[in-house]
Amino acid sequence: MRKPHRRLDVLDRAECLALLGSVRLGRVAYNAHGAPRVEVVNFLLDGDGAVIRMGIGSRSAAVGRGGHFALEADRLDETGDIGWNVTAIGPVRWVSDPAEFRRLDRLLISSAPGDRSHLARISFAQVFGRRLRAVAYDG
Repeated sequence: MRKPHRRLDVLDRAECLALLGSVRLGRVAYNAHGAPRVEVVNFLLDGDGAVIRMGIGSRSAAVGRGGHFALEADRLDETGDIGWNVTAIGPVRWVSDPAEFRRLDRLLISSAPGDRSHLARISFAQVFGRRLRAVAYDG
């Protein structure tokens, strides 16, 4: 069986943002009670950041402390031969402006049950990503 040769390309910020804008599901990582935590979230790319919907809990406590969140999203084909991964890191804050909240509230849909009536914005201070490509086959 022939195996693909793979190449890993580093993506620039514009490519990373375009890829993040193409998906609505990712993961956020944050500090909760002194330990790292990672959770799946629906998100919306908005300008040079992302907005997530949430209820009250450990994530909202982290927002209240003025911490930083990492947002990660990826896509891989079923064989693992091609795909991409993007991570964006930055400070997080509540969306408190009423007009901004109304606009984002209409656009961001959550697939999780329960009260998710709070919106938080992650402002991207760092964005980095990689794309895995299958480039040739060996014999």
